Amino acid sequence: MNYKYLRLAGLSGQAIFCLCIFGAGLVTHIPFFYTFIGPAAILIFIALNPNYYFDFIAITTIILMVILSLIFSIAVAIFNQSYLIALGASSFPLGCLAAVLYSMEKLKNTDPSYT
Repeated sequence: MNYKYLRLAGLSGQAIFCLCIFGAGLVTHIPFFYTFIGPAAILIFIALNPNYYFDFIAITTIILMVILSLIFSIAVAIFNQSYLIALGASSFPLGCLAAVLYSMEKLKNTDPSYT
C-alpha cells in the first residue's frame, strides 16, 4: 500500500470538508463559515508538499476542525435532533485525522525522503 496516497487522501478530504463549510457559509451568509477557507488552503499546500514537519501543522489544523465539528454536532443533535448529520459531521474529520496519523507513522519508518 502506498502511504503517500493515503496521506494525500486524508489531507485532501479534510480540505474538501473545509471548502464545503465555506460554501455553506456563502449560501447562508454566516460570516463565521468564511474563515474555513484558510485551513483549506493550508491543508492543500501541505498535501502537495510531503514533509514530516509540515504534517504536524496539518495535524493541529485537523484537530481544530475535529473540535469545531464536535461542537457543531452537539448543537445540531440537541437543537435540531438531526443525529445522522451530527454523526457525519463529527466522524469525517476523525477519519481524516486517523488516515494522516497512520500514514505519517508508516512513511516515517519506510520512506527516508519523507523525514
